[in-house]
Amino acid sequence: MFFNLILRIAPLYSLVAAGCIAGRFAHVKKESIASLMLYVLDPVVIFYATLTLTINAHTLLLPLFMFVAGTVLCLVTYRFSKLFWTDAHSNILAFSAGTGNTGYFGLPIAAALLGDWTYGTIVLCMMGLVVYQNTIGFYITAKGHHTVGESVQKLLKLPGLYAFAAGLAAQGMALHLPESISVLFLQTKSAYGILGMMLVGLGVSDVRRLAVDWKFTVFAFASKFLLWPAAIGLFIVCDVRLLHLFAPATHQVLLFLSTVPMAATTVVYATELRIEPQKTAVTVLLSTLVAAWYIPIFTTLFILR
Repeated sequence: MFFNLILRIAPLYSLVAAGCIAGRFAHVKKESIASLMLYVLDPVVIFYATLTLTINAHTLLLPLFMFVAGTVLCLVTYRFSKLFWTDAHSNILAFSAGTGNTGYFGLPIAAALLGDWTYGTIVLCMMGLVVYQNTIGFYITAKGHHTVGESVQKLLKLPGLYAFAAGLAAQGMALHLPESISVLFLQTKSAYGILGMMLVGLGVSDVRRLAVDWKFTVFAFASKFLLWPAAIGLFIVCDVRLLHLFAPATHQVLLFLSTVPMAATTVVYATELRIEPQKTAVTVLLSTLVAAWYIPIFTTLFILR
């Protein structure tokens, strides 16, 4: 399982390396890539994903749960981190605590470990986290260097949530895209995943001496690799005994998603809002490396029993 996982994620690490090389030697600016992703590629990907989802009252329950889970973990982390930082560190840590690399990391790894049947469930979970990232998550991050009013203004300029609403409206009208447009959307999705991982490398490329802020990194790891699994595990126990909302297969996917590394989107927001982009990129990279052994161990012990 471990070597199968390594083979699956090796291309992701190569993209990080490519981004580092591009930033160091070709002088590619991470700020330009972050803006391109946030204001151009992100809304295109969100619109197409929303349009192609099978949405009904039952399937909406899963993205709603992920949105609530991400928001709660974000706010809890924000309050707790204020005990250690009084500046914008708390904001970027809170954002990262509420989400994870479910897309271009979680999807292929879930297919390798659990099977292709996980795709639809993970995409639904991703949509809940996308809404979180483009609402509460972005607002909390922006507050690191801006007032409440300025943060709201920046949030309202974010196109991701409008793309989500447009996708829902298009689906309600039973809109069918021409094949040529669908192909373009799929290519954009691939470009988004590639640039997302390269941006991690671009963030690291500015670092002349790899000095890890262990306080920052340990806190981020604790919220991602300990708090998320604990929260999801507690919910599953309650769901099995009391709520009966989701099937056991969905519980498996939720447990798996609780172990994915920090989202590359964290680097996008940190870069766009100028909140410790280098430190954030290093931490995201380290979390991606740690996930290579953490995920198969966790999956073996708690999911594939």
